[in-house]
Amino acid sequence: MHVASTLGISAEPTVVNRALAYLDKELKAAAPTDAEYWPAWAASQAFSVKVLVEYGHNEDSNITRLIGMTDRLPVFALSYLADALAGSNQRTARYQDTIRRLTNALRVEGDQAHVQEADDPSLAWLWDSNVRATAVVLEGFVQRKDDAAMLQRMVRWLLAARRNGRWDNTQDNATALESL
Repeated sequence: MHVASTLGISAEPTVVNRALAYLDKELKAAAPTDAEYWPAWAASQAFSVKVLVEYGHNEDSNITRLIGMTDRLPVFALSYLADALAGSNQRTARYQDTIRRLTNALRVEGDQAHVQEADDPSLAWLWDSNVRATAVVLEGFVQRKDDAAMLQRMVRWLLAARRNGRWDNTQDNATALESL
C-alpha cells in the first residue's frame, strides 16, 4: 500500500489504518514457543516494523528488540531491519552493524554475489528462496543508498539465476523484478 501511494495510487484510509493496527497488534504477540517457527516469526516482526516506520510510526522499542535478535534473523529480515533503522533516521552504529552483517552474508563468486539463505522449513511460509532473499537485500541497498560495491554483482547473479527467461515461481519473479 505504501509503494502504491508513492506511485500516486491511493488506498482507502480505513483499510490502511486497520492493516497498521493489525501489524502493531502482532508485534505485541509473544514469540512462538516452538523453535521451528521462530525464523518466520522473527522475519514477520522485522517486516512489520519496516512497514510501520514507512507510515511514520515510532518503532524505537521494537527496533531495539530486533537488534537484540540479529544473530538469529534470516538475512532478508536483516534488510527489513536496516530499512526500519534508516526510515527512523537511525544511521548509527546499530545501522552500520546491520549493514556489515548484510554485506558479510553475501556469497561472492567471481563477478556475482547472492544471499545464501538458511534452509529453514519455517521460511517456506514466506516463500523464501535465495532469489527472493537476494532481491530483498538488493532493493534495500538501492533504496537506502548503501555502499554500491555489491549491487552489480547481485544483479548479475539474479539475472543468471533465471531459467528460460524467468525465475522459479511467481514470488521470485515479482521480488526480483521489483528489485531490478
